[in-house]
Amino acid sequence: MFFRLLPLYLVFVLPLTAAAHVNGHSHLPDLSQGSSRSEAQPPASHAQTSLIEKRPFPAADPEALGSLAAGQQDIRREITRLHREIAVLRAEMAQPGLTEILGGIGYIIGFFGLYAWFRVRRGAPV
Repeated sequence: MFFRLLPLYLVFVLPLTAAAHVNGHSHLPDLSQGSSRSEAQPPASHAQTSLIEKRPFPAADPEALGSLAAGQQDIRREITRLHREIAVLRAEMAQPGLTEILGGIGYIIGFFGLYAWFRVRRGAPV
């Protein structure tokens, strides 16, 4: 059993524990002393040991924003067209078609045929 779980441990657990310790400082809260996750503070040298550099967000390209807005308008148009098509299909499905009408007439004739057959089997006139 241990040898089945060893690859999972090596792939998932070990990298997490190694990444939690940067320059000898643990970024995980110490739960052995009863501190909760919200009380845990990163070490003072966190800014120096951060793995991700904080950079200011670059200014947005006006052409890219324009193309995004045009794409959103196209998507809105397509969605409204789809909503209209769905409404038309629902309205068509709400009304009975020719097949439903003929099927209902067939049921009525079939039930009358069963009734007549039972009457004839008993010897009573139809």
